[in-house]
Amino acid sequence: MSQQRRFSILFLVPLLLILASRPALCAEGESLLQRVPLFDAGGALLPPGLICAPYASIRHEPITQAAFPLDRIAEAFPCLYQQATFGDTDHDGRNEVIVYVNDNFTYHYRILEAQGNNVYADEYSGDPLLPYAVGDLDADGKSEIIGQQGSYVYVYESSDASTYPTNLVWTSPAMSNIVGFTAIGDTDRDGKAEIIHSMNLLGGSSELFIYENTGDNSFAEVYHTIVEPGAASGEKVIGDFDGDGLTEIAFSGVSGDISVYESSADNTWSRTWTDSTGMSNAYGAEGGVDTDGNGKPELFIAGNSALGWTTRIYEATGDNQFALVDSLAMADGYIGSSCNALADLDGSGKRKYLMQGAKHFWIYAPGSPGHWNLVDVYQNPTGDNHFGLQTFDLNKNGVAEIFYDLEVSIQSGLKSWILEHPRGPAGVGAPPEAGASRLQVWPNPCVSGVSWNVAADRLSIDQLDLYDLSGRRISSLRPGTSRPIHWDPGYLGTGIYLLKAVDERGATSATARVAVIR
Repeated sequence: MSQQRRFSILFLVPLLLILASRPALCAEGESLLQRVPLFDAGGALLPPGLICAPYASIRHEPITQAAFPLDRIAEAFPCLYQQATFGDTDHDGRNEVIVYVNDNFTYHYRILEAQGNNVYADEYSGDPLLPYAVGDLDADGKSEIIGQQGSYVYVYESSDASTYPTNLVWTSPAMSNIVGFTAIGDTDRDGKAEIIHSMNLLGGSSELFIYENTGDNSFAEVYHTIVEPGAASGEKVIGDFDGDGLTEIAFSGVSGDISVYESSADNTWSRTWTDSTGMSNAYGAEGGVDTDGNGKPELFIAGNSALGWTTRIYEATGDNQFALVDSLAMADGYIGSSCNALADLDGSGKRKYLMQGAKHFWIYAPGSPGHWNLVDVYQNPTGDNHFGLQTFDLNKNGVAEIFYDLEVSIQSGLKSWILEHPRGPAGVGAPPEAGASRLQVWPNPCVSGVSWNVAADRLSIDQLDLYDLSGRRISSLRPGTSRPIHWDPGYLGTGIYLLKAVDERGATSATARVAVIR
């Protein structure tokens, strides 16, 4: 592709991302499955953008009270095209998120590292790459980032065990420039790591490629098959779903047909089960673990149906046999590229399921075996559109953060809000100690724009007042009876602030200093 052609495509990406989610794109009677193509920096055709459902029957009834509170603890670069991966690639004990970003129409991967106290430092800016996975596939002690750019799968490796993966060490043969949702694993159980990639063709077949490690920075193709004509394949889940000791690769795609591949011997794979979900744009896939407590790992496939954003949940009923056990559906007036996640969001040890919409995401928890209940729904507070979510316990406090990618406004573009459940003792920062009489605030220090938790045992708090160091009161809150108090004081400049608790008599009952950083 010429440089001139590449620049023209780069210019189109943000505009298409915004326009693809506007109701004006859909006229009365248009196809429910209309798709809007998007391109990355290398000209790769990306999955369909968000589009509206052209019918008025979609309604959304939000939960009016927050049953599952989330605090915005930081803000970061967006994970464009729903692509991010996590790890500790420089082995310093601090987790990182590797995201695909757009910096003034320059598309590349960036590494953000959790520093503690809800600070996520921008550590490295790399080459153009959609990052899919982090690993050490050749077992040399140096971390790798595996991803795609244009028509190739790339592996970037660290120079040594204490540096970030910045060196391109392997390139696949040329394939399709449509995103292929690369995964890694050892699915034939021979001790050699694999790169698992879908070659998706516009209007053609979807093909599955498996490349296996053969030595230092070396991989060879060991499997290739046509999955299904005309069906672009999506994210892949790897696990032993039917309990037979063999590892499966499960995924769906644009047509909504599920494929499960299993390895019965070294470098040997076959499709052992397939079924139709009745959905379209079913790119989202999660699972491989038992979340409802019945001993059977689930497979969550997210896509679109006539009911809106939909997830089908499957469990094994026997060797290479699966059945639909539950179906979740919510609507916000749009359909499009699906995205989902599975994580322990509150430190309970139980995973919750997240399903994205265009303007909302929904959190579900397992109830009785085979049933999942809606816990809460979250809407982009500006009313604009949402472009994906990822989950990972980046700050190592036992609670997974949600990386919530959204369009804050057309003017300010895309951002990623980092959300976390304020679960108390294991949360970020120091929680109140039993018997304490002073005012407690956590996290402290904190990042501007992050909600605070405030408590003071044995003290009555009728009002909270916030002052800057000049003595000017800049904000006040009259809390309810719930403790700890959750307060979002708004965006504050970097500095030290004084927080005062006032009792019913108007007297100051406790104070605390709060450090705000950016």
